[in-house]
Amino acid sequence: MIPFFRKTRKKLADDNKPMKYMRYAVGEILLVVIGILIALQINTWNEQRKNKSKIISLFKEVQIDLLKDISNIEHAISTYKIKDSLVYLVLNDKLTVEDYKKSKARVELFQLIAYYVDFQFHTNGYENLKLNVNNIPLAHKLVFDTLTVFYEQTRRTLEDANIRIGNAVFENIKYLSNNKEWFSSNYGSWESNDTVIEYFMHDPFYKNRVKEFRILINDIYKKYKIDAITIYEQLGVITKSNKPLSNQLKIYIVDPESLKPYIGVYKQKDSTQEVLIKINDKGFFYFNEKYNLVHEGNDKFGFEDAYNRSLRFQRADKGELIGLNIDYYDKKTEYIKID
Repeated sequence: MIPFFRKTRKKLADDNKPMKYMRYAVGEILLVVIGILIALQINTWNEQRKNKSKIISLFKEVQIDLLKDISNIEHAISTYKIKDSLVYLVLNDKLTVEDYKKSKARVELFQLIAYYVDFQFHTNGYENLKLNVNNIPLAHKLVFDTLTVFYEQTRRTLEDANIRIGNAVFENIKYLSNNKEWFSSNYGSWESNDTVIEYFMHDPFYKNRVKEFRILINDIYKKYKIDAITIYEQLGVITKSNKPLSNQLKIYIVDPESLKPYIGVYKQKDSTQEVLIKINDKGFFYFNEKYNLVHEGNDKFGFEDAYNRSLRFQRADKGELIGLNIDYYDKKTEYIKID
């Protein structure tokens, strides 16, 4: 293309002999400038393409880290769900000697306050991304800001909670080690030791420790998992590498469309107060506050922000919806459908 411009420029210059050399010189300079500008633009495009490719690779690395963390948090949530149900039994004196001797959950019973799930977060992808923050395209800045909140706030909150739980567990083990002679005996013999079972069933200070453990197990685990899944899927749109999550890991947030079969007004049973639950095409409303629900089974849902609170709809023999129950810690509240 440049030879073409040169021929054209030379012809134009030849038509006016006095201006020939001046036109030729100016044209030559312009051609050089244009060539430099084109080269710079091509170089810029190449650099942008390389930066974009690098950022995409780092986003993929973050996705891999998130998958590992989601799996770890799922294990923690499952473990603490079991513990929470056992806590309810302990605090409400619903366990018998036989439960400790023969129950399939006897290991969990003996380890109720002496075991927790410790985990390490995977942050290499995010840390590498921070080192390249100036190269992140403007279109992806919002996703990076979301990642920053997730790793700098949500993760650190969960880490702090995990440390508190770990410290409580170590204190419990230390107490048993210093005060109970039977603690050093073979663990498998505990189920046949009446003194051990007596301690776990009736010691009031043990129940205090159980209550403390329940308080420490807060709902940040579920929030972390939901946020991690949401970000993972957002990154998938960018990276085109959105490996589907397994049913075991994925939390299914209930949308208003899915709530249509349950639309109605529910009144608290045997209550003198007007305590109502409303479900409409905009969502689930409890005490006039909107809550996001999570699928947990047939007619059963959890609350997005509380894994120790669950909701189950009740049906008549013919399948007609007649009410719902809300379980929260050791309290069950019944509601009947009135509209």
